[in-house]
Amino acid sequence: MISDTIKQHQDRLRKSISVALLKDIRANYKSLNKCLEDYEQACESLIDAIRNDKSGATGTKLLEKHIQQRKHVLEILERWISKNEKSELQDVFSDFDVRMQTIIDEMQPHWRVIQAGARFNPQPGDKLIKKSIKALKKGAYELHLAFFRAGRLLRRKSPANEKPILEWRQKIPAKNLTLRYYENKLLKQYIPFADEAIKKVAMLAFDAWQADDALFRQLMLVMQARGTKKVFLSHYETNFLPAIHKVKSGIETELNALRPALMKIFDEIDLSFNEHCEVAGTMESPGFLHPEIERKIYRGRYRGKITTITGRRVNTLFALADDWKFNQDIYILTGNANITNQLFKSSLNKRAELVRKELKRIQIFLEKTRDEIKGTDAGKLREQLEQLKYNAGKNLYNIIIPNVKQTLEEQEFTGLISNTEKDLISALSSKNRGRILIKGFNPARAFPDKALKSISLMQLIEFDITGELHKSFAKCRKQSILELENIQGQLQDMGRMVLFNLESAIMMLQKQADAGTDETAEQAKAGMTRGIDRYGDLLDGFNSFINNMQHDFDTAIAGFNTALLELTDNAMVDKIRYRIIKARAINNRERFVRLLKTRSQSAFRKGRNQFSVLQKDTKVRLKQIRDSLGIQQLSREISLEVTDFLAKDREKLHKLPFVYRRLFLNEPLEDAAFYHPRKEEKNILLKAYQKWADGSFMATLIYGEKGSGISTFVYMFFEEMLEHKPQMHQLLLTKHIITEKDLFAGLGQSLRGEAFSTIVEFEAYVHDNSPFVMFVDKLHMMFMRQPGGFQLMKRLFEIISSTSRQVFWICSCGLYAAEFLDKSIGLFGYFPQLISMKSLEKEKVRNIIMIRHNASGYRLHFLSSAADHVLRGFSKKTEKEQQEVLKEKFFEQINRLARSNISFALQLWLHSTNKIEDNVVYLDSLDALDLSFVHNLPEEVIFALHALVLHEVLDQMQLAQIMHISTRQAYMMLMRLKDRGIVVQHNGMFSIHSLLYRESLSLLQDKNLIH
Repeated sequence: MISDTIKQHQDRLRKSISVALLKDIRANYKSLNKCLEDYEQACESLIDAIRNDKSGATGTKLLEKHIQQRKHVLEILERWISKNEKSELQDVFSDFDVRMQTIIDEMQPHWRVIQAGARFNPQPGDKLIKKSIKALKKGAYELHLAFFRAGRLLRRKSPANEKPILEWRQKIPAKNLTLRYYENKLLKQYIPFADEAIKKVAMLAFDAWQADDALFRQLMLVMQARGTKKVFLSHYETNFLPAIHKVKSGIETELNALRPALMKIFDEIDLSFNEHCEVAGTMESPGFLHPEIERKIYRGRYRGKITTITGRRVNTLFALADDWKFNQDIYILTGNANITNQLFKSSLNKRAELVRKELKRIQIFLEKTRDEIKGTDAGKLREQLEQLKYNAGKNLYNIIIPNVKQTLEEQEFTGLISNTEKDLISALSSKNRGRILIKGFNPARAFPDKALKSISLMQLIEFDITGELHKSFAKCRKQSILELENIQGQLQDMGRMVLFNLESAIMMLQKQADAGTDETAEQAKAGMTRGIDRYGDLLDGFNSFINNMQHDFDTAIAGFNTALLELTDNAMVDKIRYRIIKARAINNRERFVRLLKTRSQSAFRKGRNQFSVLQKDTKVRLKQIRDSLGIQQLSREISLEVTDFLAKDREKLHKLPFVYRRLFLNEPLEDAAFYHPRKEEKNILLKAYQKWADGSFMATLIYGEKGSGISTFVYMFFEEMLEHKPQMHQLLLTKHIITEKDLFAGLGQSLRGEAFSTIVEFEAYVHDNSPFVMFVDKLHMMFMRQPGGFQLMKRLFEIISSTSRQVFWICSCGLYAAEFLDKSIGLFGYFPQLISMKSLEKEKVRNIIMIRHNASGYRLHFLSSAADHVLRGFSKKTEKEQQEVLKEKFFEQINRLARSNISFALQLWLHSTNKIEDNVVYLDSLDALDLSFVHNLPEEVIFALHALVLHEVLDQMQLAQIMHISTRQAYMMLMRLKDRGIVVQHNGMFSIHSLLYRESLSLLQDKNLIH
């Protein structure tokens, strides 16, 4: 009877308690299974879309569909992890307690059964005291039985009324034993069971995650053209689906195995419970009393352990899901980046095709122009060339090339990079959240709460990934701007080259007439052929520009994706943490630097100003000491190489092609093709002209160094700068004039082609023909540095003053002559408006030279010197790299020698030209050119140089008058200077060699003759 009661009691406990214990574990399996079902459905939708797509989309469209699937997977993972973020163990224990308490309340506190005598027999392992107790209890039991037996003997005569022997009954503490075994001991054995069950959930989820990651990798291979759509679908069928189905099958298997595994635990508990019931009620039973406090202590201990172990397992699930979700975010970002890259390339190629279409018109025009050049007779050829030049100016220079440039600007290639960058950064910032970083993630491991500390990747993304992305795009933009500027320059050079070659052919024909017809035609065709070759270079350069943009963009996206994907690798945790620490350090350093910079700027400016004043005073004092002691800078005597370079005769230069020599002629420009605008000087002259037009006296003096481009500046100002061009006349003084007759003769020739005889005649002409502009060029040709040598110039000032209302007077003068005249006669006081021509910057000088050279159509090759090959690493460089080094060095030497004087720089370039062969210009190195020998000239020669600087050109008689020496002495001095290449002679007039002008100025400044 009691065994039936126990069995019914145990069955009831199994049914009720197992439900509570399996509830939470089953929920983990079921939530994972539901997650995988939704995930598989999302993947199937993606695959169906790919299968049904007949357009063959394997790139952008495939990525777009996959990104949508990834976003859906994110939602699925969010729903799954929401069930595991917090442990439901309290609810499980509450249900467990309610069910257990219900059963306890309904059962009897004790079960009464007959005590079996066999219980008093000693058992192996019993101690002496236990054996003694059993012996005493057995004696008591035998004494109990003896009373019954004695009673039977007395009643043996009446067997019908004989009573059975009363067995010794015991009480089994049913409630206490039930709580002891089916609460404490059951929970103790439930701990490893629950731990293993949730561990298997994590392992199954991890297998599914790995299958998902492998699917993404296959898609990336398709995107990178290293795999095909067919291979991707095959991987889905043969690898991905079996892996997911295996995980789902594993979930089903584990679910089915949960209850049998728990029932095995119950079987063990039942057996122990039954054994204890058999011995219940005896003094030797340690569970007889079953203290309540002991039961509660053990129950609390086991519940706490279950909570800890299960919580850690839930942490593992949470970390896994968080990592999986983070990977989905990263995959979406990389997918977006790849889509952006594809869209960028597509847009770039479309824009490039528009530009190529416009560029093609240049080639067609050049080929047509070349084919139309035919050498018949001089007249017809000249007519052809003039017409072709007109067409080139009208169509090529003013229509086709501007259209190409406008098309280039409209495409906004650099803007395309900036817009793409904004899209990427915007997508990145939306995913800028924390992530659980666990080194060497193992799904079989139970992670404590401290392992789930999230780390914000915001600083890492901002300073590392985003920072590198900004740098890559900035580099791409910078390089694109440089290449676009180069293309724009090539386009402009193309127009100049065609016009210049056609114009040069016309001038060559004028000089050679019929005798040079065939040669002129060939030269003109050669010029067009060079233009076609340059067009090929231009097209190659543009294609290279597009390819470089694509390559740079690919590199930036690849680096971006690599940096993002590194964040998904748990093996990189230490590296990622280091990068985060580094990012924080960079942020702190930048704040510190900004603070330090702000506080130190004021002190730095103050110290710099004080140092500048001290440096200036020191230089002045040192110069005073040096002058008082008669110390001057030592320099070498003139070398043979320098002499040959300076004395390079016209015949050698004449061997250069006519078109190339014309480009570097030292004469005022006649068109704006090679003109470099001077904005500051132009604004001053414009204001002066407007004030004169309003009735003010605004005679203007423009002064600057020789070769600073005053004549070109004035000509271009009135030719192109003003909307309403006034009538302009120019008095160009090529030789000194010292009489009033010469002055009126020059004015008359420039105004009407016939000399004026008196001032009255000149004023009458002004009255009848005003208003107009009169430009008197080279005012320093109207004085001599001797007594009475300023009278003619003062007379000119009177004429300017009397006609200033009708005539806008502009005069030019050399810088050092102007400063000398201002000290002598107060030159600057005669002119209300003064304009000083400032030196050009080094880069502008370089650009002007290259514009002229590019207009020739010839290629450029710099010759190296022995000193170049001594340089470390020079011989190991490629030819292209060597040319870049030599080019930079050549322009540095030009700037050092010419000191930003464009006229001297052009002459230096032309003199450096060694030869021109096969449409290539070969330039000699300037290493051997040391002009410091000028500082060793004798004292009397220095005063002669001073006179030449002030007057520009002098003959021997004028020099003798200025220096108060004999004509013969002056002539011998000039001849010695000419032989050494220091001065040059032209039409009986002597001037300082243009390449030595700067060094001569330096010498005169050292001697305190000029400032």
